[in-house]
Amino acid sequence: MSADDAIRGCAALAALVLACAPAAPIVVAWAREHAPKAREALKGWPQFALAGVLAYVAIFGVPQLPALTPTPVIPVVVVQTPSPAMQAAVSDVHKALLGANPVDRAVWAQLWSNAGKVVGGDATDTEVVFTDTRALRAFNIIALRIGWRRLGENAHGKYPGLGEATERAFAGVLGTDVQPVTTDIRSRYIELCNALAWCGAGKG
Repeated sequence: MSADDAIRGCAALAALVLACAPAAPIVVAWAREHAPKAREALKGWPQFALAGVLAYVAIFGVPQLPALTPTPVIPVVVVQTPSPAMQAAVSDVHKALLGANPVDRAVWAQLWSNAGKVVGGDATDTEVVFTDTRALRAFNIIALRIGWRRLGENAHGKYPGLGEATERAFAGVLGTDVQPVTTDIRSRYIELCNALAWCGAGKG
């Protein structure tokens, strides 16, 4: 607001006060005369107001109030439906995530969807990063401990049996022996990552 606006506002207020000053005694006298009647007429208004509020709640229910905290944005992760064999391989992971909230399920789905993309990059990159299954297992540990626990803020044991079920899924699909990452093993790893993501994407 500028100084000119302030001066104009004060002048308008002063003019209003001066114009209404002669009527002030009349207004005061009228208020004194009618005050007892007004008090008598409004004596029961709190009861009527309360009755109206209760009637509204009885008919329409409690009104929805605006949320005090913003609703978290849950990313949508699009995952292909895995084969029946892969669904069976991750069945224990699916069970462990049944009680997970939507945000954690989305984090889990993003984690393994991206893990599959990272490993799949070896097929087109000029330098192979994951040369054997031992490197893939190390990458799994990084994904779980850093991506899921630290970045996803999911403490160990939050979903009992989830880590163990994930390890069993990888052992069942890739085996436990150290072997070179062939095209077939890479494909199976990516397919398994897709199945793990599918468990968290609300499909499993």
